[in-house]
Amino acid sequence: MDLEKLRAGKVELRLAIVSCKHNFVKLAFSAIYYPVCKDPHIKRSGIITVLISGPKKEVCAELTAANWLLSKEKVFNDKKNGENLQIIVSHKETYMTAIGQIANHSPAHRYTQVFRTRFAGCEWLLETNNTPIIQAEKPIRVGINAAYEDLYNAVFCPNIKYPLVISEHALQRFCIRNDGGIPKRPWLAMLRMLSKSIMKEIELPEETKQLIYNKHNQETIILNNGSAMHFVCTPVYKQDKIRFLMIVTVYLRGYFDLKERIETFGTVNPKSWLNN
Repeated sequence: MDLEKLRAGKVELRLAIVSCKHNFVKLAFSAIYYPVCKDPHIKRSGIITVLISGPKKEVCAELTAANWLLSKEKVFNDKKNGENLQIIVSHKETYMTAIGQIANHSPAHRYTQVFRTRFAGCEWLLETNNTPIIQAEKPIRVGINAAYEDLYNAVFCPNIKYPLVISEHALQRFCIRNDGGIPKRPWLAMLRMLSKSIMKEIELPEETKQLIYNKHNQETIILNNGSAMHFVCTPVYKQDKIRFLMIVTVYLRGYFDLKERIETFGTVNPKSWLNN
């Protein structure tokens, strides 16, 4: 099989750091498409300047730029769930962070959230030959404030005041507890469920609520849209204001029936059954 057929349908997003001065990191990028039975072509390219502070500026800037291109510029159809997406970066630590070889407490780790959920299945590569970025006929130039990176994975629900951000753990639990089996595109399936206009916060029995508080925190809320799925959310603050609700896990309706739990396990001790 020739190279064209092997790569047909893929999108190659290439990033390269041009300069890093103070809190500004400048990157060149290109998005190359490999359509079926046609020559590859560049649909988007240009320069991105990322305003970012703190350590690991180059790493965070590359991941932020990739987030922005995928989520805001939509250079890749996320309905494909990332499986036909190839991301090539220029910084070795960016690559190591993206593929999970850097510890979770790394400053750059939170920037990989969108790739582990919305674009799950994408392939990461490290540029080793310093190949120049090829420019399209009309390249774009844009600046990004990296402070907004945590909303790139957000879902907006009509009845909920704050954006909902899907965590990796919540997506895994959604797949495990989905009645119809694991969806082909988990993030998209979860997004459709969360976006329903009848989604609302629900009240749980006091005993069950205390168990949930003990496992998460005192501000935990439960969202439901009439289905068997319950979404457990905790608020995330910035400058003493709620920025978004993080969906930390997903439970089925029967999970909250305390009486059923007691009958099954013979105890109300959360360590015996709240173990996910």
